[in-house]
Amino acid sequence: MITGQEEYESIFSPERFEEILYGESPTDAEILTLHEHRIEEWLNEDSDADVILGYSLVEVGDAHGNRGIALILCTGYSFSGLTIWVKEIFDTKTAAMAYLKENGSTLES
Repeated sequence: MITGQEEYESIFSPERFEEILYGESPTDAEILTLHEHRIEEWLNEDSDADVILGYSLVEVGDAHGNRGIALILCTGYSFSGLTIWVKEIFDTKTAAMAYLKENGSTLES
């Protein structure tokens, strides 16, 4: 399974990939293509949890009353090791889900 920049380069033309790298938003059709590509890869019998991204959304807060939604990402297996990291703290669950959707990691709305 290809991930990261290689994945984007396999989907977008070099020119379009550069536009997106410099801040232009992908179109709905491009996001759908990315979703479909990831689902195909995840269903591929050669794929495994070392590269399939899992996520969790958790409400977090601090001593000053600030609240947010932490997007926690994970790859790997419990028996061989997990890689877990906080991608970002979002203001709302809707914003976190929009990020996941825009990056091809979920089809949920």
